[in-house]
Amino acid sequence: MLQTHARCLALLTPSHLVGRYFTWDKHFFPDPIAMQDNLAASGRKLVTIIDPHIKRDSNYYIYKEGQEKGLYVMNKDKQEFDG
Repeated sequence: MLQTHARCLALLTPSHLVGRYFTWDKHFFPDPIAMQDNLAASGRKLVTIIDPHIKRDSNYYIYKEGQEKGLYVMNKDKQEFDG
């Protein structure tokens, strides 16, 4: 468990620690239920950050499928909108 003198009320799990989008990284967080139980027992909260977008990565099958099906918003130059 967390060993510190600093006051900690919550543990945040941003997407770069959780792993690929829409996944849970079992290396960093092997037992999320036990982790939540331990946090709750110490009066802390678990906050998961949900970042609702598709990572632009040509090796990521979800991105590739959306690209192949033309599902992304395009800008005036017919490029994928970034914003």
